[in-house]
Amino acid sequence: PSQIDDLKAAEPVYETLPGWNDDLTTVRNWWC
Repeated sequence: PSQIDDLKAAEPVYETLPGWNDDLTTVRNWWC
């Protein structure tokens, strides 16, 4: 947002998307 008041009012949107079932919370490195 370009205005600080808009940024203050912003709330995150958490979505669960299909297609990935593995837990990634312990991943520390990613190699392609």
